[in-house]
Amino acid sequence: MGGPRHRPGLPAHGLVVEPVKDTLAFAQEAFRRFYREPIPPQLAPEAYESLLRFYHGADPPGRSGGKGSGSGELAMDFACDADYLTAAFQQAYGIDLTAERIHWWRFLALLRGLPEETTMAKIMSWRTMDTSGMEGRQRQQYEDLKETFALPKELRHTRTAVTVADHNAAFLQRLRHGDDEEVSAPNG
Repeated sequence: MGGPRHRPGLPAHGLVVEPVKDTLAFAQEAFRRFYREPIPPQLAPEAYESLLRFYHGADPPGRSGGKGSGSGELAMDFACDADYLTAAFQQAYGIDLTAERIHWWRFLALLRGLPEETTMAKIMSWRTMDTSGMEGRQRQQYEDLKETFALPKELRHTRTAVTVADHNAAFLQRLRHGDDEEVSAPNG
């Protein structure tokens, strides 16, 4: 297997919202974007696991120290929040994401440590905030913020409540056994 290319274009959480109908084709496209050399089908499960380890930055899904309350709500989407992410990195770290290249793991570490003063950190907090214990004006204020900064409906409340780890395990199972049943693409 060729090493990772370390370049943009990896399928990111929330970027693929259509159902995956052909598991192998989806994986091969991810491999094409990530690896220098084509991946033979018999090595696909191992290659996909390696891709996931890189993508999650050595922080397995479900163990992230990132923003969010664990509400199950998606806190951010790379495509929808690109402007807020760019502004937050410029504000917090002086890094222009439109001009500088940084390693994916460094990007993830900086994203997880994004200061609360940035608009992006506030938005992620509002999206995942549990308002059930709040009352009156305070609750309405946060519900309004949640709605104002909500991600598109197709990215919220997935059809089945599974963790990213569960989704990845199911995807690898289909990849190993050639089962091309329709599945939801990773989104968070």
